[in-house]
Amino acid sequence: MMTPKVLVLSNECFSNVTSNGRTLGNFFKAWPKEKLAQFFLSGLPESEFCNNYFQVSDRNALNAVMKKGAYGGRVSIEELENRKTNVDGDNISKSKINRNAITMLAREIIWELGCWKKSGYWRWVSNYKPDIVLLQAGDCAFMFKLALETARRCQAQLVIYNTEGYYFKKFDYFRGIGVAHYVYPIFHYILKRAIRKAYRYSDFAIFNCEALEKDFCDEFSITSNVIYTATDIQGFETKQSNKNSFIVSYAGNLGVGRSTSLVDIANIIHKINPNYYLDVYGTIPNERVEKEFNECPGLRFQGRVSYEGVKNIMQGSDLLIHTEGFEPYYLEDLKYAFSTKIADCLASNRCFLMYAPKEFAETKYLLQNEVAFVATSKDELENILQEVILKAEIRMKYCKNAKKIAELNHNQKNSVVKFQQILCKLIS
Repeated sequence: MMTPKVLVLSNECFSNVTSNGRTLGNFFKAWPKEKLAQFFLSGLPESEFCNNYFQVSDRNALNAVMKKGAYGGRVSIEELENRKTNVDGDNISKSKINRNAITMLAREIIWELGCWKKSGYWRWVSNYKPDIVLLQAGDCAFMFKLALETARRCQAQLVIYNTEGYYFKKFDYFRGIGVAHYVYPIFHYILKRAIRKAYRYSDFAIFNCEALEKDFCDEFSITSNVIYTATDIQGFETKQSNKNSFIVSYAGNLGVGRSTSLVDIANIIHKINPNYYLDVYGTIPNERVEKEFNECPGLRFQGRVSYEGVKNIMQGSDLLIHTEGFEPYYLEDLKYAFSTKIADCLASNRCFLMYAPKEFAETKYLLQNEVAFVATSKDELENILQEVILKAEIRMKYCKNAKKIAELNHNQKNSVVKFQQILCKLIS
C-alpha cells in the first residue's frame, strides 16, 4: 500500500513534552520522514518525527501586520538543534493572551488579513505537494479555513482529527466578563461556519471517543472512525501491599476544576488514615489553586515531572487518581472530556479511581466497561476510598477488565496501525 505525503496543520507541534504534541506525533511512528510535514503555531518541534516544519506564531502573524514584513517560515534542522540549547519562549509556549471572545476575534482578524503568508507558506506547500492535509481541530476558525484552502489548492484529501466539541458550545466557554461575554455569539458563529465548511469538504474524520463521533455524525454526513488515546505502558508488575505505606498519586493538568476535586480526595484519604496523603504532580495554574493546596493537610504538591517520571510514579503507586471538576460550567464544557491519562492508568496494572461527573464521556466509558472504581459524588467517593484503602484484597478488582480494554482500545501499536491504514486507504 502506497504511503501518502501528509501535511499536518496544528496549534502545537509534534513533541515528547506536551500531551497534544505527543498524541499526534505517536500516530506517525515509523512514518517516512520525507512524507511528513507540519505547519504549527507554537512549541519546540522534534526532529525524530519529521524534518519539514513550518512555523508562524501568533506573534509572527501580528508582526507581519504591524511591521509589514515576512515573519515565521520553515524551521531548518540546524534551527531545531539550536532551539534545544537556546530555548525561546515564543517557540515553546502557547500564546499568553487572555482568551475571551474579543481577543479571539482580534486574533482571527490578524490571521484573516493574510500578511503572515509573506513568510512563504504557499511556496512551501507547493514544493511539498501533500496528498493528505490533516487538521488537528481546535477553536481557531482560521485553521479550519487554512486546512480547507490548502486541501483545495493541492487537490489533496482533507482529514480532521478532533478531540473537542467546540462546534456545540453555545455557551461562553471562555467565561468572559462584560462586553466579551456578549460578543461570544459572534465569535461562535464565525467558528461554527468555518467548522461546518471544513467538515462538509472533508474526506474523513477521526475522533477520540464515541460520544463526540456520534454528535458530529448526527450533524454532518461524514465518514469517520474512533481512535482512543493510546499508551505504550505494558502493565507494571503487581505491587506488594505494605500496611505502613499507601501511595496515592495524581499527575496531570491542575486546571479545569480538578484542583477542588483533588482536595476532596486528599481530605478523605487523610481522614481515613492521618499517615496517608495524596501526592499531586503538575503545574499550579494560579494563586487560588496554590492556596487550596497549601491549606489541605492531606495533599502533598510535588511539582511538575516529565512523562517518563510520571510512569515511574505510577509504577510505585498503590492507587492512581483521575478527576474532573463538578461545577455546573464544567458539566457543559467537559462533556466530551477524555483525558490522555486514562489510557496509561488502564494499562498500568494499578488500582485506578475516577472521581468525575456521570455525564462525562470518559466517566460513562469507564462505567460501561467496568474497568475502574468510579465515584460520581462526594458520598460515593468516601465509600469507595474507605473500601480501597482498608481492604487490600479488592484493589485489583477491575485490573483484569482494564487490561483487556487497554489492549483492545488503547494499545499504541494497534492505534498507530489503524491510524496509518486510514490515511493509506484514502489514496489507494
